[in-house]
Amino acid sequence: MRFDWTEDWLRTVPLALCSGEMGRGWIVRRGGEAVAAACLGATAYGEQPMSLSDWFGDRRAVVASLSRMLDAAGTAQVSCRLVLQDAAMMEALRGAGIEPERKTPWAWPIKVLDFDGLIAALGPHLRRTLADQAGAITATADGVRVRAGGCDFTSPDEAAAVQMLLAMPDSYGPALADCPEPVQALMARAFPIPMRHYGLNYI
Repeated sequence: MRFDWTEDWLRTVPLALCSGEMGRGWIVRRGGEAVAAACLGATAYGEQPMSLSDWFGDRRAVVASLSRMLDAAGTAQVSCRLVLQDAAMMEALRGAGIEPERKTPWAWPIKVLDFDGLIAALGPHLRRTLADQAGAITATADGVRVRAGGCDFTSPDEAAAVQMLLAMPDSYGPALADCPEPVQALMARAFPIPMRHYGLNYI
């Protein structure tokens, strides 16, 4: 649902943090049409402020509805962290006088169970960001292969593949020291995936 928004996200997003101790999911509607969704959750041990922990759709609609979410939570304080690529959310928050904490995703603890399935799930995102070069990234038995600018690079192991797909390009590290510049440039156009954090140990 993070890469190809369909009607499904209208049903699944509010369940991410359903009403209870941890927080609440919200659907934001404009003229009866659902245009965005967000999750407002409690921070550690229920301390203030609340955390705007996930959002989908029209960022301006999320921020415009934030005061109502906070009123329902009984607080006037909110914290928010987002990845650098989410320029639309950055602009919406700053327009409301909120300066968010910018976060670099940390991908090392993630285990990929099915690279073929992951690349397939990323299809809409790759086509949107890489256009006719989306097919340059393919899955291997334990990683990924990338063809760009006449270069052909295969990740040396699964950990390196995870770092290529889910972390910042400039933090590839020693395992990817031999990654050709054209491959790095291609990957930098699509990754890291523009979301606040990955929140999963297995995907």
